[in-house]
Amino acid sequence: MFGKVDERHDKKAYSVTFENVPERVLRDARWSGSRDTPSLFKIGDIFAEGTMDITSKGISISISSEEITQLNVDIEALR
Repeated sequence: MFGKVDERHDKKAYSVTFENVPERVLRDARWSGSRDTPSLFKIGDIFAEGTMDITSKGISISISSEEITQLNVDIEALR
């Protein structure tokens, strides 16, 4: 994967930010940001809905804590 520069989780969401991403990932993030629907992210063998945004640090991916709980994923296991 790319260089992880930030990771956070709280009652609202789990988010992680990566730097040095390829141009293809940046294009996907721009496309995703232009839509009103969430993107799908693969976590192990399951898929979770979330958002992808371009930030000053890189690409930030956020998945709501509610989504993670509904999928029966331990948020600590994502770290």
